[in-house]
Amino acid sequence: MFSALTYINTDIIKSLWEEKTYNFNVSIEDNTSMYQIAKINNNDNVFIKTLGSCNIFNLLLFKPNLITTYDDNIYHNFLLELKIACMKTLNYNDYIDIFANMNREKFDENFNEILKYFQTDEAKKYIVENKNIFDHYLYSGKQTIQHVIKIVFNILQDKYPELKDNLDKAYENNDLIDTNLINKILDNDLETIVSNISKGISWYKYLLNEEDLVIIKNIDEQFIRDRVMSIKQNNEILNKNIYIFSYLYGKFKNPKLPSYMASIENFELVKSQLHKIYIFDGNIYEALLQTFNYNINKYFMIDDVFDYYDVNKIIDIIQKNDTKKYIIWKDKLEHNDGYHAYLKIKQKLVINSNQYLQKKLVLDKLPINKYINFAKIHNVIML
Repeated sequence: MFSALTYINTDIIKSLWEEKTYNFNVSIEDNTSMYQIAKINNNDNVFIKTLGSCNIFNLLLFKPNLITTYDDNIYHNFLLELKIACMKTLNYNDYIDIFANMNREKFDENFNEILKYFQTDEAKKYIVENKNIFDHYLYSGKQTIQHVIKIVFNILQDKYPELKDNLDKAYENNDLIDTNLINKILDNDLETIVSNISKGISWYKYLLNEEDLVIIKNIDEQFIRDRVMSIKQNNEILNKNIYIFSYLYGKFKNPKLPSYMASIENFELVKSQLHKIYIFDGNIYEALLQTFNYNINKYFMIDDVFDYYDVNKIIDIIQKNDTKKYIIWKDKLEHNDGYHAYLKIKQKLVINSNQYLQKKLVLDKLPINKYINFAKIHNVIML
């Protein structure tokens, strides 16, 4: 009987539970398709959530006029400050060495210079006191996905030695994962995978705050089963995924890097635009009010914001700004057009559907079935 408990390090769980830190060290969903749908350009003032901050840097590749970014977990903003300071200090190869190759020594060599470029004393103090996150940077933070992926693959590799051989070759030589083998495993051991993912999530729910638990409580075994089976329906997802290999082997490897790190050209473009980023602390309501004078015209409600907060309250605040306003978000499949009373849907696409692929949009890095919604805010009299 395979068990996730065999592979879970309870000491790590305990230390994470006690630690005050960010949830995500990278943004595991690539929101490039959202930026494409929104047609981001140099006239746009964008509102978005910080999260792991990759989403912020990838957005800069579209050259908006400015970005206002917020997070109710202040440690995400501290991490963004750290990455900005590193980009200002380091050349491309050194940045890659730290954030892709997990080179702690390289970080320590440049640490004093990096500290000069922090925007706030609070962020600087946090990083000085928590340099140890670079002992295991990819596994730092309170996110669950990297641990769950590693647990499930360890279980499967024990039963299917050929899977480990295939993954090793795919990682070392940039070969393709054998999708026939993956399909065979899904056919034979779907319930093993589902039950152990469920156990892993159950363990890590003790690390999360009340807002995150709103989502976790809705992730039942059928939800997990549907997501796992979407891998079988979209085999190319595994071979395009940039995070599975990094979590299994402890570091990123070319050519599977986040977009802003994928080339020196991308890195230098982002580096030249760092002055466009304005960082705000607090929840979404506070951030919307703080950014009122920035003439925001495009709002990204990523990270399932509408599952955490009151949609109508969000729209009420946004409506106070007289500029032309668009709002872009991802929703679960059960959310329909009438769910958001103040929003007029301009475009709706299902991730990984034929329609989505035909439009040549970039696939999200993980196989989750959601809508991308692009809507214009309009005035509605609520009775």
